[in-house]
Amino acid sequence: MSNLLNLNNIDAGYGEFDVLKNINMYLDKHEIVALIGPNGAGKSTILKSIFNISDIKSGKIFFEENDITNKQTYELLNLGISYVPQGRINFATLTVKDNLLIGAELIKDKKKVKDNLNYIYSLFSVLKTKRKHLAYSLSGGEQQMLALGRALMDNPKVLLLDEPSLGLSPKLVKETFETITKLAKTGLSILIVEQNAKQALRMADRTYLLENGQIALEGNKKLLNHPKIKTIYLGGQI
Repeated sequence: MSNLLNLNNIDAGYGEFDVLKNINMYLDKHEIVALIGPNGAGKSTILKSIFNISDIKSGKIFFEENDITNKQTYELLNLGISYVPQGRINFATLTVKDNLLIGAELIKDKKKVKDNLNYIYSLFSVLKTKRKHLAYSLSGGEQQMLALGRALMDNPKVLLLDEPSLGLSPKLVKETFETITKLAKTGLSILIVEQNAKQALRMADRTYLLENGQIALEGNKKLLNHPKIKTIYLGGQI
């Protein structure tokens, strides 16, 4: 087991409600892996299981060959796993800069925090321009940048992204995917849940298709040509 992140035989859900059934999947270093499928298939629950905000009924999750099943959130952050949930969740009444600094709470080296802040500003110049603005005043696209920037402030090794393009304009969707690709080239490993199946398949190194809480298909970019993907998820077109 030499992969960066492994999910082995995971059954998970919420209380008595079961969602995932026997999930086996992995993420390698420097990879983008996409999770696609219909609403309610369990895509987001996979991310929540890794980040310990769903109930794992059976199975194990390993990160760098260490068992992280049910570890506390602060422990996962310390290990290098960051999570950006669906819905562009920010601290509305704090400034952009303060929101970003919250992402670096676990870093004690002030110079490192400053360097990380400058790095985020280099990725998202609008956040530097609006660093003194309150988060609630940002546009939807800017709030997504802020949520992503905060998750990057603690130098993660793995980034879990849940529907980053949801509700964004086509232009901002394109920019978001370009940023994700750029981040992967810096060495970050990314596991992304995405409603835009076509964009996800084109961007990802590998893709898992989920249906009814189970993995129905998995593969590389050649999945774009799979009859089921083309017919159901891409409307017969690529």
